[in-house]
Amino acid sequence: MRVLLLEPPLWPYETPAALLSRALPAPVLRFSSLIRDQLDRGTPAGIRIRERIESGSLVTDDLARGAVREHLSRSAPTAFLLTGFPFNPALAAAFDTDLHERGTPLDAVLLLRPTEPAVDQFVRHRATRRSCPVDGPQVYGPNPAGDPCRTCGGELVQRPGDHPEESRRKIDGISSTLDGIARHYAAQHLLRTVDALPSAEDSTALALAALRAGRPGPDARPTGAVL
Repeated sequence: MRVLLLEPPLWPYETPAALLSRALPAPVLRFSSLIRDQLDRGTPAGIRIRERIESGSLVTDDLARGAVREHLSRSAPTAFLLTGFPFNPALAAAFDTDLHERGTPLDAVLLLRPTEPAVDQFVRHRATRRSCPVDGPQVYGPNPAGDPCRTCGGELVQRPGDHPEESRRKIDGISSTLDGIARHYAAQHLLRTVDALPSAEDSTALALAALRAGRPGPDARPTGAVL
C-alpha cells in the first residue's frame, strides 16, 4: 500500500508514522531522511542542497521533488508510508505526475487533524524544554533541579520558539499548510481525515480504521480547524 501521511509534529517521542509503518506494514519514507541520504552520498543534488542549507536558504521544490523521485527510482518500493513531503499543493501535483509515470499512484492520503488536547500537550511539552546558552540546538528535557548545562556549564535557557505562544503559532502554520495539501487530494477522493489525539497509539488506531474502511466519498474534506 502506498500512503501519504500528513502528520503534524505533535508527539515528542514515537509518532503515528512509526506505528503505522509496522501495522500496514510499509517502510516509512521520511523526507528529512531522503535529504540526508543525498547529502551523505554527495550526489549532484546533494551538493546543491548543502549549498542552500549552508547559505540559510530553503530547499527548492525542484530539488525536493528530485530527491524523492531519485529514491523511488533507485529503491523501487512496492509499498511505502511517506511523510514530510510534499509541502505545498503545486509540489503535490508534480509528485502525482511522477508516481503515475512509474505506474505507482497513491492508494490513500491520511491527514491527522490536530485536536485541542493534542495541541495543548505539545505546547506544554515544549514549554518544559531548555537548551544550552552556547550551543542552541542542544536541547534538554525538564530541569526542575536547575542543573547546569552539561555542555558548557552555564544556566540552561528556554528558546524563544518553545514559548507557548510560539508553539501554538507553529502548529497553526503547519496545520494550514497541511490543509492546503489535503484539499488537493480530497479532490481526487484519496483523503482520509482523522483526529490527531494526545496518544500516538490512539491516533494510529483511528488512522488504521480509516484506511481499512475503504476509499472515501466525494464529501471527504479537511476542516482545517483545531477541535
